Amino acid sequence: KQADSLALYLQRRGFQALNYHAGLSDETRSRHQQLFIEGKVKIITATLAFGMGIDKSDVRYVIHFDLPKSLEQYYQETGRAGRDGKPAQALLLYSYADTRKIRFFINEKTGKEAEAAERQLREVIDFCEESDCRRAALLGYFGERYVPLKGDPLSSCCDLCRKLPQAERDATIPAQKLLSCIIRTGERYGISYIADILIGSRQRRIVENGHRSLSTWGIGKELSKKEWSELARLLIAAGLLSKSEDYGVLSLTPEGTEKLRRREKIMLAF
Repeated sequence: KQADSLALYLQRRGFQALNYHAGLSDETRSRHQQLFIEGKVKIITATLAFGMGIDKSDVRYVIHFDLPKSLEQYYQETGRAGRDGKPAQALLLYSYADTRKIRFFINEKTGKEAEAAERQLREVIDFCEESDCRRAALLGYFGERYVPLKGDPLSSCCDLCRKLPQAERDATIPAQKLLSCIIRTGERYGISYIADILIGSRQRRIVENGHRSLSTWGIGKELSKKEWSELARLLIAAGLLSKSEDYGVLSLTPEGTEKLRRREKIMLAF
């Protein structure tokens, strides 16, 4: 369904795009694939049904519109680009909400199969939230150690390596607001709910939970909900917050608790 709607979305905006998935007839799938291979159609929106052995060496982009279920899957799918040896790009669009769809299928599994699927999902999330080199992280997952060589173009091939380092600044006040709000709500919620409290949302759930009466309700209107989410991500990377694997519930680490208790300065690239 999503492959269909995405292809239609692109077509309506003037792009040459076709869908490809197991729900199509063999004839339609074969025709769409052949048009793509011959270069008559530039974009295929596909599910996993799009064969790993597609014989097209000049694919320049692989875009993941949805989160892959494992790093093995991600590695194989990005490997479809640049088989002619020329530069190619992989773009992974990620939102923590993507995990809900995958967990829906994980919940249909049992025992070790479910445990393995959950572990694989956690590894993908960690890769998406990586703060260092993604190439090193990906090769490290497969047991290889990546040591960039001077002048090697691959030493800056990921978005994190190309990004200019941001100077850290004093983020103590907003960080304290966020940490305090998490504590005052019992460390039971994800960043979306916490951010809603900080910006002063009057949504029904907040009212029913009595969280409009919290001292932290509405004290964070200087930041947007997206900025509060980014701050939470940075605090997780700094080891001051932790996030549960299932529902993304935030809680303070011992270091975060101590920083807040002592009112210590918190420096972040925020």
